[in-house]
Amino acid sequence: MERNKFSKRKRRADLARRFLTGVALLGLSGVTALACTASDEESSDLSGVQKVHDVGLFELDVVAGVGDGNTIDDTAAGDDWENVFDGTSSAFATAFIQDSFANNPIVGWEARTPEVSFFTGGGSKDTLCLQDPCEDGSGGPGGPWLYDTVNDVVPDKNDIVNAFAAAYDDPNDGHTIFYFGLDTYAEQGANNVGFWFFRQPVTLEPLNGGTSAGFVGDHSDGDIFVAAEFTMGGGVGTIQVYQWDNTPGPGGRPMGPVLLVGGADCATAGAADDVCGVINETSKAGDPVFPYLDKDGNTEYDPAVFAEFGLDITALLGQEIGCFSSFLAETRSSQSLTAQLKDFAIGAFPVCGIEVTKEADELSKVGDDVNYTVTVENTGRATLYKESITDSLAGDLTANALCGESLAPGETCTITYSRTVEAGDTDPVVNTVDIVYTEFPDDGLKFTDSDDAETNLFQPSIDFGDSVDTGKSASPTLLLIGGVVDYTLTLKNTSSGDTPNLECTITDALLGISETVTLMSGQTHVINASETFMDFGVFTNIPQDVRQLEGDPALLRLRQRLV
Repeated sequence: MERNKFSKRKRRADLARRFLTGVALLGLSGVTALACTASDEESSDLSGVQKVHDVGLFELDVVAGVGDGNTIDDTAAGDDWENVFDGTSSAFATAFIQDSFANNPIVGWEARTPEVSFFTGGGSKDTLCLQDPCEDGSGGPGGPWLYDTVNDVVPDKNDIVNAFAAAYDDPNDGHTIFYFGLDTYAEQGANNVGFWFFRQPVTLEPLNGGTSAGFVGDHSDGDIFVAAEFTMGGGVGTIQVYQWDNTPGPGGRPMGPVLLVGGADCATAGAADDVCGVINETSKAGDPVFPYLDKDGNTEYDPAVFAEFGLDITALLGQEIGCFSSFLAETRSSQSLTAQLKDFAIGAFPVCGIEVTKEADELSKVGDDVNYTVTVENTGRATLYKESITDSLAGDLTANALCGESLAPGETCTITYSRTVEAGDTDPVVNTVDIVYTEFPDDGLKFTDSDDAETNLFQPSIDFGDSVDTGKSASPTLLLIGGVVDYTLTLKNTSSGDTPNLECTITDALLGISETVTLMSGQTHVINASETFMDFGVFTNIPQDVRQLEGDPALLRLRQRLV
């Protein structure tokens, strides 16, 4: 645990250094010149070249020196929100949220329904924990954040219709870049927006018959918050990027959002910008490409109702960006950190992920072995560390060396084993595997997954003489020397319907029969054969109880019997 504490202190030290750098970049009033160095700072250059708006990953369009934000995938290099919406983007994590509370949800181009969910309560602040007390382990006072479903007070310009986010890997340098944005119900002067990237999953508490409830989950060290403002005719103004710090401050409250860096409109940002944004300065035919309706009934954007941003998260945090799980877009009353929060849209944003797949033989039977394969894959963008792998039949597989202590992004590991089906097993045999991986060794966010596999048990059986219409029969049962006996051999596959075809071999040395036949469940096979009896000696190989001598030794009576 000491190593984990040290890691946390180091992350906070890194955070402090970046904070000072961010202040210098912003050039805030009252700040003179800051030159900060640290002997343990990584020496690698994370500034990048032509980042965010012109790296060719995503279209943050600038035309003739003016922001030209739109959702259409046009001729410019990279994806746009059209690709995120229809699932054709090259992003490794996406969130597209049709604000179901505001639009209930939008399906096709239907009329908007009234807003029925929004922030409420004095504890709903970007500077406060979502829970009270905070769930960071300090027990300090928090919000809590609350949402309401009655007494709509959200102005039309703050009413979110859609919100969206996408995470990309830059193939040029391996940086991770987040793109995100929203659109609103109306344009009315200046608008202030915020975007949270939560490290742990954050969702809404159910109402349970009430009209107000809280949130599930809370802030973690390293949550990212972006605050921005934009205006019609003025484009994107100030952008400020913060990182959440759980270090206790005055009164036991966490330090909260710590400023990292600032940005501006992509039209005025430098070539190596780490964060910038654009709005739709003009209207475009067919924009947006997804369902939208404004307060005047328009299905296309008016100017300044759409804003989109890009953030090079690696340039801010270093190569180990850690994990993010949820995305929240919000509208705000001002640029201040303590601004009143208005509307929100929230959804999953799985930057990290672990996935397990279990495979098993489809068919088996009691006494046979079933072969199992368990494959674990790191589907995210950060190394994850194994905590446990548990199998419902095989037990604890955590120590299995085939899956090591950690998995790098994109890596897989595979465990194989077999188990003998027992007489008391259920049919089908259901086997489940559960995995738990963590963000850091023995620490951090937990990522879980499970999968199961079914093996159907079949019951093979045959009928050869167990019923009156199977087995071996002879006719006639009374004959003289020189007579012919006709034999009928009847075999039936009486296996369960899921049993594979049976291959059966029928032999009868006396009749010279040796035949192999494949039978489906329920199928019958019949063999007919004849034997001529010329003298008594023919019967020397037949058991005595198969024949009865009655008077004349040449007269034989044959009983129906399996031989």
